Amino acid sequence: MTTARRLSLTLVVALGLAWSLLLALGGAWVLGTGHALWGESWAPLTRSAGAAGMLGGTLVFLTCVADRVYPSASRRLVLLAEVPVCVFLFVGIGVVVWSAW
Repeated sequence: MTTARRLSLTLVVALGLAWSLLLALGGAWVLGTGHALWGESWAPLTRSAGAAGMLGGTLVFLTCVADRVYPSASRRLVLLAEVPVCVFLFVGIGVVVWSAW
């Protein structure tokens, strides 16, 4: 592996890790304290938004970090991990939009 490739891989992994941590921790914060800050009437929205944020962080980690660190992983295993997370993320986003409507 060349130095440029190693540096590029390190930067993508580091930025993907930071991005996924921000999404997951922000989602956990909204999930845990959002209804207390904005009132109980906003509880369904904040809970679904928090869950969607955590799922988004998981998906970003799987696609930006895990796929690059383990490029020779079984494609079947990768799909078994990424597809359900992506489906639940889109369902969560749909619930957020539906409850905000």
